[in-house]
Amino acid sequence: MTAIAATFDQIPNAGGRQDGLSLTYHRLMLVMLVFAGVTALVAGRLLYLQMFTDRATGGEIVNPLLPARGDIVDRNGVPLAQTIDSWTIAIHPNRLLGNPDELAVKLNQLMPEHSIDDYRRVLKSGKPFAYLARRAMPELVDAVNALGEPAIEFSREPERLYPQTSLAGHVLGWTDIGGHGAAGMERVLDARLSDPMTRGTPIALSIDTRVQAAVESELSAAME
Repeated sequence: MTAIAATFDQIPNAGGRQDGLSLTYHRLMLVMLVFAGVTALVAGRLLYLQMFTDRATGGEIVNPLLPARGDIVDRNGVPLAQTIDSWTIAIHPNRLLGNPDELAVKLNQLMPEHSIDDYRRVLKSGKPFAYLARRAMPELVDAVNALGEPAIEFSREPERLYPQTSLAGHVLGWTDIGGHGAAGMERVLDARLSDPMTRGTPIALSIDTRVQAAVESELSAAME
């Protein structure tokens, strides 16, 4: 009688395979937790900057919940000085893709306050940044944007307006290009108008626009 001997390969340890799967699972969970933590940290930081960062200076993150500068009104609440967001057109000459000579001509056609040579010098300067126009009208922004030059940048910045034009101008004064009070009540009240804690509430003066308009009209007639 013949005896047959057979050999069998060793079956992998089922417990070891289970341990490997468990280790992989834990690693994936750890990666997901780290990713979720980083995402939450970034989102929280962005929310903090949006809610609490002051926008009084142009280089800082804008807080949309606060005006850039407080309003000034008369004793009846009629606005005398307000701040709105205006357009600024700038360019990065060092990133220019188009032909500077051709672009200089087009810019001069849209903004003739500067010559073609002026624009050409700016475009060929290689500088990282240069202003083309500040306090630009939306129509001009659309026209410049239609040129299709990626190096041109459009942004918003605060602009001080006086709805009653020259009425009580000697009392109100004005602000400088940086948005700070330079004369009149704009200068006297500068701290309160620019303080994030108080600039959200308009400051009322004792003058009455109706009376002021009548007085200035009489003075103007008397001088004629």
